[in-house]
Amino acid sequence: MRRAGDLLTHVTSFFEEHQLAAAHAVIGVSGGVDSMVLLHLCQRAVEGAPPALGGFSVVHVHHHLRDAADRDAAFVQAYCRQHGIPCEIAHVEIADVRGEGLEAAARRARYEALAARARGKSGVILVAHHAQDELETFVMRLLRGAGPLGLGGMRPKVEMFGAHALRPLIAVEKAAILEYAAAHGVPHVEDETNQDTRFLRNRVRQVVVPALRSIEPQAERKVLEALEILWAEDAYMQAQAERAAREVAAWRADGSILLSAARLAALHVSLQRRVIHILLNCFS
Repeated sequence: MRRAGDLLTHVTSFFEEHQLAAAHAVIGVSGGVDSMVLLHLCQRAVEGAPPALGGFSVVHVHHHLRDAADRDAAFVQAYCRQHGIPCEIAHVEIADVRGEGLEAAARRARYEALAARARGKSGVILVAHHAQDELETFVMRLLRGAGPLGLGGMRPKVEMFGAHALRPLIAVEKAAILEYAAAHGVPHVEDETNQDTRFLRNRVRQVVVPALRSIEPQAERKVLEALEILWAEDAYMQAQAERAAREVAAWRADGSILLSAARLAALHVSLQRRVIHILLNCFS
């Protein structure tokens, strides 16, 4: 876990690990303390010698769901104007056409907007999720009955809508972010819906996470250690599933797929699930 004093070193190392020295990053900035700290760190990383990040621009996704949404957009835009940072306000309409719930629909729309801008610049997405977000996501998915793939939580790097999304702060404690913001005078706005217990994440944040910390003060670190094991095993299983999928299904010259039900049935059920998931993606 990272503390406030070495956040710049941590983020710089993350950028070097993912070879972003010549990359353009589209930073998703809500105006909250997490994303504003990430933006401030990116400003410093670009100014380093040598720069750890090739360049960046800001996208604020306006969901039109809150009374204070216009205020937040104006705040981000004003900060970027003051510091000479390219900024775009991306207006999106939220429609829960899949029955996934308002939170999930807003999240999907947000990443679709960020990915579209990143693809347009041949760049990557940077978002400010941190260790407590990871813990909350793990608990939420566990309560929903997710399997190993779903329990993998939010990974440091993932592909979304044709663009890579990276989370430089995923191993950073929330307290370190708040300390950094105070130490460097990073301005931000507060999202009043963070206290709204109608949303599952807020109930997990206010009730479950404190209870877990009362049992294990290092709950975030313990979950991250478990997730690193899950990530490694998931990568191995996914490679096995991709190999099995090539043995189970074959593309025909006319573009159709020839599927061997016997070969699929012969696989272990864990591989069957993954192969079916791969094939469904191919069919779609």
